[in-house]
Amino acid sequence: MKHDCDVLVVGAGPVGLTLALLLGSYGHRIIVLERHAAIYPLPRAVNLSHDVLRVWDGLGLYYDLFESAVADVRGTVSDEVEIIGASGQVLRRVPYNGPSKTGTSRTFRIHQPALEKVLETACQKRGIAVIRSTEVENVLNTDSHVEVSAQGPSGIQNWLAQFAVGCDGANSLVRRSVGFPFIDCPGSNTTWLVVDVAPTVPGAGEKWKDFHNARVHMNPQRPHASVFGTPQRRRWELMLLSDEEIAKASDSGFIWSLIAEFGCNPENALIEKSAAFSSKGGWCETFNKGRILLAGDAAHVTPTFIGQGLNSGVRDANSLSWRIDLALRYPESNWCRMFEDWTSERSGGVQELIKASVAMEARVTVTDLEQAMRRDVEYNQRPFAPQNPEKLGSPGMYALNSEEGEAFHDEVGSLFIDGTLQIGDRHGRLCDHFGVQSWLIFLSPVGESNSKTQICSDIIRRFSVVLNGKIVSIGNDIHDTTGVFSAWFMKYGALGVLLRPDHYIYGVARTATGLESLVRDALCHLGLLGEETVTLKPELQNRPVGDFGSQSIATKSFRRSDLNINMLLLKTIAFFPLITLTLSSPLLSKRDEASVLTGIQKIANATITLNNTVASYPGGIEGTITAVEILSDSFAVINAIVCTTNDAKHSANFTDAESESVAEAFIATLVPVVESSLATIESKKADFEDGFLGIASLTSLVETILKEIKSDSDDLATAIIAKLTSTWASVAPLIVAEIDDAFDKAIATFAS
Repeated sequence: MKHDCDVLVVGAGPVGLTLALLLGSYGHRIIVLERHAAIYPLPRAVNLSHDVLRVWDGLGLYYDLFESAVADVRGTVSDEVEIIGASGQVLRRVPYNGPSKTGTSRTFRIHQPALEKVLETACQKRGIAVIRSTEVENVLNTDSHVEVSAQGPSGIQNWLAQFAVGCDGANSLVRRSVGFPFIDCPGSNTTWLVVDVAPTVPGAGEKWKDFHNARVHMNPQRPHASVFGTPQRRRWELMLLSDEEIAKASDSGFIWSLIAEFGCNPENALIEKSAAFSSKGGWCETFNKGRILLAGDAAHVTPTFIGQGLNSGVRDANSLSWRIDLALRYPESNWCRMFEDWTSERSGGVQELIKASVAMEARVTVTDLEQAMRRDVEYNQRPFAPQNPEKLGSPGMYALNSEEGEAFHDEVGSLFIDGTLQIGDRHGRLCDHFGVQSWLIFLSPVGESNSKTQICSDIIRRFSVVLNGKIVSIGNDIHDTTGVFSAWFMKYGALGVLLRPDHYIYGVARTATGLESLVRDALCHLGLLGEETVTLKPELQNRPVGDFGSQSIATKSFRRSDLNINMLLLKTIAFFPLITLTLSSPLLSKRDEASVLTGIQKIANATITLNNTVASYPGGIEGTITAVEILSDSFAVINAIVCTTNDAKHSANFTDAESESVAEAFIATLVPVVESSLATIESKKADFEDGFLGIASLTSLVETILKEIKSDSDDLATAIIAKLTSTWASVAPLIVAEIDDAFDKAIATFAS
């Protein structure tokens, strides 16, 4: 059956757009349906957690976000929220900002319209279709696919996808259509007025009351809160009393009277938005039914009192995306269990946040003075127990019950730290170097120096191919410039840690044997250990990587026939995952300019991954694992090129506008990435000369791979040029010649 896309996402808010970008980064074809014609232009969410910013950083959006949508307010606003009692006294100062595990501020401020603009623009640039003015009416789940019907400008349209995810908010049509049971969390159900204000006079905002402090005023006459937005905005949230109608939310005179005590008035401010809301907390019994899933407010609704609604939704997307990727690549696996684990670990975490938010509402909204006084006394005596959104619910996809799991109970299932690594000449955090698509084995700089070579080669190959795994070993060419990773390993006495793509800790190990067990357990947990992804000769099945038998690794002279045979063996081994991935790729319903643009981005992403792996290659025996990764990454590039070539061949001829888009993608996206990667490969020649894979000289292997990629790239260029209009077809050979010259230079380097 042909599908219109791999995954159909319903809802183009921050959660849906983030999920689309994450899935698109794996190379899957995504369509987003949104009922609104345009981005809602007024503020909504204002609080952003550091771990969510880490997700967008991994998608390459960090600088775009800070240009217009995100602000770091540390140094401007106090790091504590003051809880003010009925008599105006400070009952408690609750830490909410400060240093985080990511190495940044713990929280940031956002302007949601600008945030959504950045995310949607990124989708458009990366070939992800965002279709607006289209309201979903029905979602049908079958054993093999999902059918979605939606009303658009041209009438009813039906889409077929392998999976569908409802990110369509608290009143989710997807949730209602499929019949997900929703459980209310009993609470006060009060109605609040939220007012967003922007100063119109320079410096006026800094003179307003509570400008430098976030405060919750538990005043029984009218509970309210002062919230700092981005530096250009301020928010007040005020409870409407029982005799006040919701219609007052649009009465400007009423609104100005409420915020006048803060020094805010029509002469120095503009009301951007005023709205009344009454949100009930709650969650669905399950977030998945067959091929249909829910994320964000569609799955769970968190009242605003602790500012975690948007953050929880993006965490959903981050932990769901890599599971959907595996389900798409390995359709015969037990992906139902993956999604059940996802529901369990996400539901367990958000339920605690929702209950905490509902309890906060109950404390804040007391309007009887005598009760409020008793509450204040009790509140002072109650120990502070903050909720931890960085810990997964239980049970989940992590190895808490492993042999060493109990020793690392506090860390397993928690968000891992982040710091700055230098790999080659590049400085960046984990998400900068590795994105949010790969499992990582992170090795301590102290401990068993040959730990990588003691892990079973078959497990390493499955880790590399099935889980898109990377091995990061501090030392050699990878430097822990801030020392935070080395300090973490020293604190826990750990040799290595296995990280999921969302940077949560699957497990921690003190030995290479324990680390191998963790990888094996993860593959078993995902139902992927039995995947025949890599096949080795019997005599190599259980040999640790780096064990070359009686072959002297000091010998660099081989008979040409032995080298050719070994090269053929290596290429055959490498092509097994390539064939597996290609056969498990979904069949697309059509090939067009959009699919070619998506393919170009996939090639660029795969090339960047290869570039990073090559940059981390240390040479010698210790580089054997990285050499296997380079081989895998190389054939991922070839796979992306071949798939895009097929898309181009089966596409209709491009219009002039489409030809321009494709040409621009080549020039702006592909050429710089290819040239940079080839330069990195050339710079590592000395390390390749010192390295081996099996009994093969890596310089010869690199030369062969470069020739193969160049040949496939020429085929891609020929297929695309045949679809371009004559104007663009006439200039395209100049672009191709530039890439060919770069390849020829690199090939000559390794041929000499």
